[in-house]
Amino acid sequence: MSITKKVKNYVIGTIAGLSLMASCSSVYTISETEQAVITKFGKPTHIVLGSDVAGEIDSVLIKEVEEWNKQQKEPVETVTAGAGVHFKIPFVESVTTFEDRILEYDSAPTEVVTKDKKHLFVDNYARWRITNPLKFMKSAVTENGAQSRLDDIIYSVVREYAGQNNLIELVRSTNTMEKTTEIEFENIEVGREKVMKYITELCNQKADEYGIEIIDVRIKRADLPVENAKSVYNRMIAERNRIATKYRSQGEEEATKIRAETDRQRTEILSSAYEKAEKTRGEGDAKALEIYANAYSKNPKFYNLWRTLESYPVALDGAKVIMSTETDFNKYLKGPRK
Repeated sequence: MSITKKVKNYVIGTIAGLSLMASCSSVYTISETEQAVITKFGKPTHIVLGSDVAGEIDSVLIKEVEEWNKQQKEPVETVTAGAGVHFKIPFVESVTTFEDRILEYDSAPTEVVTKDKKHLFVDNYARWRITNPLKFMKSAVTENGAQSRLDDIIYSVVREYAGQNNLIELVRSTNTMEKTTEIEFENIEVGREKVMKYITELCNQKADEYGIEIIDVRIKRADLPVENAKSVYNRMIAERNRIATKYRSQGEEEATKIRAETDRQRTEILSSAYEKAEKTRGEGDAKALEIYANAYSKNPKFYNLWRTLESYPVALDGAKVIMSTETDFNKYLKGPRK
């Protein structure tokens, strides 16, 4: 093979390789969960949204792009063609993709000081998304860069607003628990829900310059420092002991009332029953005496004999008695008269 032919094949191969590279670099894909900024020599020219939305987000973005175009010499075209394959000028245009979904921010616990001078370790998280990829690419550049920006924004706002509210405002949301307990709690004026809503609004205002929308900021945990925990637990134990003592004293008081009432009712029942029994017994004795009198009045001698015989077993039971048979008591023990 001649040198000329070798050079010719080399040139053809090089051209084919460059053509293949150009064709490959001229095609890019965007998924439904991505958005991309197309730049030409470093200057943004297009925005491609992977999600095919035509609503509030698009209209807001279009307005921001219009503002952007007023400050730039070369305009930016917003494309909402959705996900799929797109084309660009190879080696001239480049593609930078960003997430189009809601992202999560989770910070490390940080210490804040409340209005009532309480030290609190707050562990919070947030949900955010990229709403303006132009601003985001210019300021935050990457998601990690956005995380550092959110660290500064959310921590500063949480610390600032926590210093304007008492501890109870960051712990409770309503006063409804006072309706179900006798314990007196401090009334809240704002509540945790409104505090977090206001913090979200402030964070969102500051994050707008980075092309970020903060959807929600929440507190996962709010703990007191370890050195304060023991005193708090002791106060809780003392409070519960006070409530338990109160309940016990109330129970003893009610038990004493119940016993006194029961004793009174028992005395009334016994006295009433004794009265009825004595009355019945008296009526029975009177009736018996009346019957005896009627019966014995018909034969006084027989009555005298009967009563005397009834008295013998009682008077002489196991007793040794010496008396004359001439007495009236022993007259019936004599033999028959001759």
